[in-house]
Amino acid sequence: ACGPTTSAARYAGPSCAAGLPVDVAEARVHRGQALWTLGRYAEARAELEGVVAEAAAEAQDGSARQLEPQALRLLGVIAHETGYLAEAEAYIRRALASAHASGDVRGEATLTTNLGNVMTDLGRKEAALAAYAQALEACRRVGGREGEAIAWVNIGLVRTHLGDLTGAEEALRASQALCVELGLRRVEGYVLHGFGLLAAWRGDVVEARRRFEESVRLRLSLGNRHAAADALVALGSLEVREGRDVDAYAHLAQAVALAEQVGDPNLVVFALLWRAQMPGEDLEGPRRTFEAERPRMRHDGLLEALWLLWRRSGDAKDLAEARAVLTELRAHAPASTRTSIVENVPHHRELASGDRTLWWKPRAT
Repeated sequence: ACGPTTSAARYAGPSCAAGLPVDVAEARVHRGQALWTLGRYAEARAELEGVVAEAAAEAQDGSARQLEPQALRLLGVIAHETGYLAEAEAYIRRALASAHASGDVRGEATLTTNLGNVMTDLGRKEAALAAYAQALEACRRVGGREGEAIAWVNIGLVRTHLGDLTGAEEALRASQALCVELGLRRVEGYVLHGFGLLAAWRGDVVEARRRFEESVRLRLSLGNRHAAADALVALGSLEVREGRDVDAYAHLAQAVALAEQVGDPNLVVFALLWRAQMPGEDLEGPRRTFEAERPRMRHDGLLEALWLLWRRSGDAKDLAEARAVLTELRAHAPASTRTSIVENVPHHRELASGDRTLWWKPRAT
């Protein structure tokens, strides 16, 4: 399979390598990938850094040197998921250069998607879409149909955040068709999440809840704790808006527990700030957590966090900061989406208008 990376809502596919470990370096890469899948990032990083160190010390044709691009890719994914975006980009670009030099088209497709995910989280949506389109074309050339499914879901998720809801739905349906045909359950979790976001932003609460609940169940059944936490935050946020506080509190608490296990500060901050929207909940504790984790926040996450702070506080400073991030996002979006990114994305619309009641009325006191 030709595959990519993840963030809170993007999929990092499997490696394009095949076969069983035949030596220590290959065994360490396989173990690192398995540990990453389980969310055991520190252990995974240790295994993969060992391969990179060994590669630096051996001959050009050594097994560790041959496996170095794969180890670098996974290190980039781990750095990405834990909020170290500059480090993630550096790892992935090193791996891309190596894959290109060796003529590894499948590896380039995977890494180009990884790079697209980093661009997404840096707020550079136009660059991200270009990378996903390049990866999609490469996967088609080599018959990497799982990679096609992953590229399509990533395109769909980016277009959702750009407010291009029609383009997003088309991309998600293209991914869904491949998931059904190929039995790609892990990728399907991201497709379900994307459909949930589309439904929520279109105001179809029943459909949004159904999709998010399906995504949570599937991701938990697969042991994908990082993605499950993301889906639980989405489900909890929907329940906050509906006034279903007991359910919201339970789902957001579960999201915090999972996010802390895998070390994603973005999801911890989201869950705490969504909980702060409920009556009687404290804002200052979540605000302190946000300020502590801010350096590792993804661009979309930073924007959402500042919006949630403003929604609860009504503070002009929070609004001004959030609007500055939204302005930067629009500047790096395709020109065709610079209107839809405000009109079709509810929290962007609230920020642009300065009206905290457009999506739902604040209830916290």
